[in-house]
Amino acid sequence: MGQQEPERRSEVSEPRASFIGVDLAWHGNGRHTGLAVLRQHDSSLVLAQTPGGARSDEEILAFVDTHSSGATVVAIDAPLIVTNQTSQRPCETKIGQLFGENEASAHTSNLTLFPNPGGVRLAKALQAKGFAHPTPQLTERNPNSRLMAEVYPHPSQIRLFGLQTTLKYKKGRVADRRAALGDYRTRLKASLDEAGFQDTDISSSFFSQSIEPLKGKRLKEYEDQLDALFCALLAFRLWAHGWTKSEIIGDLETGYIVVPRKRDQVEDERSTGDSHARMYSAPVAPR
Repeated sequence: MGQQEPERRSEVSEPRASFIGVDLAWHGNGRHTGLAVLRQHDSSLVLAQTPGGARSDEEILAFVDTHSSGATVVAIDAPLIVTNQTSQRPCETKIGQLFGENEASAHTSNLTLFPNPGGVRLAKALQAKGFAHPTPQLTERNPNSRLMAEVYPHPSQIRLFGLQTTLKYKKGRVADRRAALGDYRTRLKASLDEAGFQDTDISSSFFSQSIEPLKGKRLKEYEDQLDALFCALLAFRLWAHGWTKSEIIGDLETGYIVVPRKRDQVEDERSTGDSHARMYSAPVAPR
């Protein structure tokens, strides 16, 4: 894991909000976790440093400590609440019902498969640092927010990018994975630009990196970094727009996943003034 590039925007004012994305390795310490952080400077969103990685809970928490500011939202691609001994969490079943036809169903998590889930450990450690899960009373652009949220890139990409099926950058022939990863990177950059992203030397270098030579471990790590940056974007959207542009599938008792709202749903509710009517989707009974 290479040394991370320091931030080079000393001329920019102190950030008022930080958005940290964590693409957590599911199978414990020693495996690569992708990390990324976006910062809000006035009206612009910037990449604070080149996305990187960690291989232990301690490294992840140190990254959060380093990059926390007045308002901080941590979006994590991993189950943060797991109480079921077997089967799926209700939110995972619901995700399958909503996004199965898009090939974006959720992986199964339970305490039999994962007796000590890394995401649950991380959530408890963040809670001890003052972070809380999002609630129905979420206030948009709260300058004192310290939030954590479980997210899932695949269904979020379906909605945010307007896809019919998932981008196949995780499995398959290396050449096909590289092509899908390039497509993903282009769509992610466009979504960042739409959110008010400002390019710097750091982001220009990261987004212009050649994917063609990447293979094996390095290809996987770059994929993790893009997923972490996508999670950071989801964290920004949750902070900036609250439940107007995001919704929660599940609940805080059995587990939840935050995903972007459908674009047509946002437009419909904007026209009726009923932007908070369906922010929570009721979970179905586990199978």
